[in-house]
Amino acid sequence: MPNFTTFVERVVHFELWRRIHTFPRPFAEMWQLRELKNLAALAYAHVPFYKKIWQENDIHPLQIRTISDIQKFPITTKKIFRQVSFADLINDEASVNEYTWYHTSGSAGEPFRFPTARDDRFQYPNIFYKYRFLLWLGVTPRYLAESLKVVHITENPVSSVPGPTLPWQFVRTDPERALQRLAEYSPEIIEARPAVLFDVASTVRKLRRLKRPYFRFIYSYGEMLTPELRGFIEDTFGGGELYDLYGLAEVGGVGVECREHNGFHLNEESFVVEIVDDNGYALQPGNFGRVIVTRFSRHYIMPFIRYDTGDTGMIMPDPCPCGLFARRLVVQGRGGGIFSIKGKKYYHGELRFALGKLSSLMYRYQLVKISDEKAELRIVPTAEYTQNSARHLQRIFEEGFGFEPEIKVLDTIPVAKNEKMQIIVDQSRDTLGIHGSSYFEGG
Repeated sequence: MPNFTTFVERVVHFELWRRIHTFPRPFAEMWQLRELKNLAALAYAHVPFYKKIWQENDIHPLQIRTISDIQKFPITTKKIFRQVSFADLINDEASVNEYTWYHTSGSAGEPFRFPTARDDRFQYPNIFYKYRFLLWLGVTPRYLAESLKVVHITENPVSSVPGPTLPWQFVRTDPERALQRLAEYSPEIIEARPAVLFDVASTVRKLRRLKRPYFRFIYSYGEMLTPELRGFIEDTFGGGELYDLYGLAEVGGVGVECREHNGFHLNEESFVVEIVDDNGYALQPGNFGRVIVTRFSRHYIMPFIRYDTGDTGMIMPDPCPCGLFARRLVVQGRGGGIFSIKGKKYYHGELRFALGKLSSLMYRYQLVKISDEKAELRIVPTAEYTQNSARHLQRIFEEGFGFEPEIKVLDTIPVAKNEKMQIIVDQSRDTLGIHGSSYFEGG
């Protein structure tokens, strides 16, 4: 009987876990409070870093009585973690055989190394987070775990991603053979970062429409996705529906789009997501601020509690038309980093915001500092872009920021070795090659 009871408890826990987002907010908060108490107790007892900083701030896990009490804990960052010895960050009950080291890309100038449970990224919950939108469309969990056919298009020839992979260079150099290989596998989903999907789609567009592949779903992650870029990719692949995910290497998938494609429904059974101002005070839904995440069960090796993602975002105030109760997050991108030119300094966030408002003219873009006096705006244009658009872009920068970037129109913008598109780059000390069959300089 005990074994049967344990089995039933696990089944009930799983069914609740995967349906939290369908329940009213008070139930989700009850679940989150229980998970937060368990996580805080573990961190206090077994992770020296958390015990030390909480004691310094006169905080104890027993003080957590409501989910809003999470705000009593200090916010953590990559910078703080880098200043602490790994021994103080790791659960002292964990064996060295239980975890491996993982490296973030450092696309925001802050590469980060942290421990994670072995094979954790390939376990069912992570598949669940990635393709949750399929469950909302009626796909069963069993099919998701055992039968779903996915191809990951990767920038790297050798990939650690489980399942079939296709190097995008292969698609570019021999598209017909690459598409033949795709046809043989018949995937339901292709997935890649938006920058890689764009490059693949640009190559596929050179084929006659009848020879282009069709995919029921397209899955993107890891970078900002503009409406123009989404439309370009979906149209190229026969109108397949593109779903975008928001997540971090450190904590996994935080949220994914539903059929409305208007914000990321948060995985609230596994996360608490907060929006705070520059001083760390909580902001109400409808206000943009720093995105702070707390991840529950996944990182028992190294807990991430009130972790500053470095992103700027907003919890949407209104319920989603799709009917799900899970809150939705809108992300504007990285808010940190300083872009210095002509003796003035600008936050990356304000530059990204300005560029985002111009996305109707550009599928992809990259602002590059060439020297202390010179910058380039490298773009891959949409059909709306004209010769006059170059001057329009320069005027917006001159009026808003006091400098005029040189405009370079390219066929493609190279993706970094880590596959991630860098929107703002300081090339004044490190020159990168730019590849495009043609470009013209606006002025």
